[in-house]
Amino acid sequence: MNFLFLSCMSQEERKHKELMETFNKGMDYYEKKEYQKAHDCFDKCIKMDSSYVEFYENRGSMRSFLNDPEGEKQDCEKGLSMDSCSQFSLLGLAEYYEKYDNHEKASEYYERMIICDSTDFAAYLNYGISCYEQKDYQKALNQFFKYLQLIKEDPSPYEYIGKIFFLQGDSATGEKFLRKAIEYKEMGHDTIRHIRIYEKIK
Repeated sequence: MNFLFLSCMSQEERKHKELMETFNKGMDYYEKKEYQKAHDCFDKCIKMDSSYVEFYENRGSMRSFLNDPEGEKQDCEKGLSMDSCSQFSLLGLAEYYEKYDNHEKASEYYERMIICDSTDFAAYLNYGISCYEQKDYQKALNQFFKYLQLIKEDPSPYEYIGKIFFLQGDSATGEKFLRKAIEYKEMGHDTIRHIRIYEKIK
């Protein structure tokens, strides 16, 4: 019965079926944390059909797990050439430059993320931290408060906000935010969470 079904499929349909099966297999390997096998599946997908930006995004993400920053950068740049608002590619490039302490360049990609999607809360948080590292404290505060408008109960930026107010001479407000950070930390929350607040792949 399966043979009869396959014989009725066109060559293009069989190719697409194999492509999706390979992609889904890569997703399964990712879920199992078998990153090299997942990478190989997405790499095979690209060789079969290089027109899907998702394949480059996902292979780039696997390369980040496999400690291949240059490979990740290459895939992210390819993803952006295909979709100028690829959030995964923009984020990957921002993180690439942060690895080398180039926070100014990283900020450019966070800004582009926000322009492409103003509801992307992770971009505000990471952009704020990048601004903090550049000692652009007012811009950092602006990003942190925008983040808190979207994610109201998340304590992630409180410690940064508190430190900034202390640096600006407002110790009362600084102490208020640092106390909040301590309270959340005692409850088991991570108050400095500079991580990719995304699934690695779609």
